[in-house]
Amino acid sequence: MYDHAMTEKLLTRFRYADRADAQALADIFATSWRQAYRGIIPFRQLERTLRHRDANWWASSLARGARPIVMSFDDVLIGYATAGPARRLPASCGTEGVGEIFELYLSPDYQGVGFGTRLFASARAQLKKRSHASLVVWALSDNFNACEFYRNLGGRPIARSVEPFGGIKLARTAFAWTSI
Repeated sequence: MYDHAMTEKLLTRFRYADRADAQALADIFATSWRQAYRGIIPFRQLERTLRHRDANWWASSLARGARPIVMSFDDVLIGYATAGPARRLPASCGTEGVGEIFELYLSPDYQGVGFGTRLFASARAQLKKRSHASLVVWALSDNFNACEFYRNLGGRPIARSVEPFGGIKLARTAFAWTSI
């Protein structure tokens, strides 16, 4: 009998990125951003950001010690996440032991089938291993898919802020998990 869940687990891998992943990371970033932020971020600013975060940027970032978690399916990189100690925290989070997922992007072809949830769980586990007790994620408020994704994973909206981007101000929402 064919076990789809077992096959998916065998074909899905998580590891830290290496310099050979630079082009794949740039491609995932670009396709994800175009899908998620088209119509939210002004076109010129969006394209400028994508040109900046090209394979050379990723190679340089990885050479300086960046350690994104990459997810592959059937040996193809399909997503990545970056996480670490929280940066700008809402006052309601406190300051001790808070981790943050800075980026979580999945190639659009693989969205909506559970891979994003597994990538989130991998990043969350990495934060727990580093002794973080709680978690925060920021998302652009107009990115309804991301906000719904984090809500469905149990994130509770706890704060909003405004981020200047390409000559306009965009609202961001912080989602929190009180335990990892």
